[in-house]
Amino acid sequence: MLNNIKGNFEEIKNGNKMVLKVLYLPCNRSQFEMACIIAKHSKHESYIFIENMEQHIAYLSDSLKEDKVKLFNNLQSLVSFFKDIDKIVVFIGSIQLFLPDYYNQILSAALKLKKPIYEMPHGLFQSGYNLTDSSKIIDNMSYYYGFGENFPSISTKKIWWYGPGGVGYPRTIYKYNYKERILPEFNLITSNTNWYLYSLFDKRLFFKLVFDYAITKPEEIFIWSPHPAELNDNTYSAMISKFRPKNVLLYGLHNDIYFHNIEGSNDLIPYCKMAISTVSTCLLDYEIHKKKVNLYFNEGTKSIVKKISSVSTFNKIEDILPSPLEISTGLLKEYSPDLFDKIIEETINIEGFVQSDYIGKFIP
Repeated sequence: MLNNIKGNFEEIKNGNKMVLKVLYLPCNRSQFEMACIIAKHSKHESYIFIENMEQHIAYLSDSLKEDKVKLFNNLQSLVSFFKDIDKIVVFIGSIQLFLPDYYNQILSAALKLKKPIYEMPHGLFQSGYNLTDSSKIIDNMSYYYGFGENFPSISTKKIWWYGPGGVGYPRTIYKYNYKERILPEFNLITSNTNWYLYSLFDKRLFFKLVFDYAITKPEEIFIWSPHPAELNDNTYSAMISKFRPKNVLLYGLHNDIYFHNIEGSNDLIPYCKMAISTVSTCLLDYEIHKKKVNLYFNEGTKSIVKKISSVSTFNKIEDILPSPLEISTGLLKEYSPDLFDKIIEETINIEGFVQSDYIGKFIP
């Protein structure tokens, strides 16, 4: 549909300041929340494309208070305005057939119309930013095999959260905005074991250790908030969830326990007493809120865990501590809206590139 649109890259001038029309393309709830944070604090005119808006209405009510943030709720509406979009921000910067059809249609149109695409990380650890993979069997639809190498990026420019030139972690913007709540005292379990970094043995060991530890603490509540994809059909975590101890409660509106307006791991973290986690972006949120974390490590994540400045690690039950170290990743950086705006304001010459130039090649 979008492929038939004809348009050119445009810049909109507002007085002496450049004001761009920037489109954000999140693919899930977490990315949507990140898009809202970035858009609300950018000086540019921001648009977010999100289908099934009704699922996000509670979060949207706050986001829509900002006049400069507008939403496209369907592809037909975006088509009408796509010509005027100057820059596009994505959170997954590679061709993936499992993504919604509309997402790939929009990317295809952007490439053909030579609109600059900026890739913002969707996770702290991900292929193409900081993970290498030497897998010989390449299967990015598998929960066991790896990618073999970094995915070719279709983005014109990659943005980083951390390190020199990094814009910082967007959720640092709201680190003091969590309201006091009267909640039961609980330990939080956050997990994402669907990666190729975890063998079947590693998955089994993680859940056995965590569940066995919870059994030794029958008077305590453990809330398990897995990555949404962990409960997909045929995942190990979905199958093992049926055997969790009675004091391990699966979080969610239609699961064992749910608190009003606390939608997932990011919202739960400020209120937990102690945490048990696999390697994930949640580590930054734990650090923001100065939480004590037991971090599971295995052969696949050993090199990542070694780079974390301070954390209690475990791969046997006696290493899980009721009061572990407060985590310090060494990767947390305050988010800078000004630096983000500066990066997307840069003029990038993409003349001469066509769609095939982006596919099968990494463009820095």
